Amino acid sequence: MKRMQIWLFLLACTAAALACGGPVNENNDNTLLIDCGDDISCLQEYSADCTPSVAVQTKKDELADMVITIQTRVAITGQEDGVCAVDIQTVSVELEYTQGRMHQMQESGYTAEEIETQRQEILAGIKENTFSGVCNLKPSDLESSLQHWKTYPIEDTYIEGKECTEDAGTP
Repeated sequence: MKRMQIWLFLLACTAAALACGGPVNENNDNTLLIDCGDDISCLQEYSADCTPSVAVQTKKDELADMVITIQTRVAITGQEDGVCAVDIQTVSVELEYTQGRMHQMQESGYTAEEIETQRQEILAGIKENTFSGVCNLKPSDLESSLQHWKTYPIEDTYIEGKECTEDAGTP
């Protein structure tokens, strides 16, 4: 009888999560998360009460004839003492030169190897400014952070001064 009650409880929890926010995703520790896809606004809806939820944000910008793409996974994993635990992971960082920049560098005499070395150096600098780790944020701070991240990529400079612990092996 007890096994049936547990099964019904789990079924009800999963159904409630689906009804409230869409698909359910599992975190690394098997915590059920409402899957917001790429919608940071969806996460904002769940930030007020720290409802476990996740979104993957992709920011693509063109700067100085370079196309920079940063993909970040943001997961609200729960609440303790009125503070939301937020797991932020930089999934990938990519940098490509535009055709115009490639042409200009080749015309200036750069070899393919020199172009790639320069690209890797710039990419390393961008990666140094990304953030992967866990932050403990008040719901109001989380909501304002998510509002900021709708427009800007998640960088370590934005995390400074907040209660965050950076992962040692960021990309």
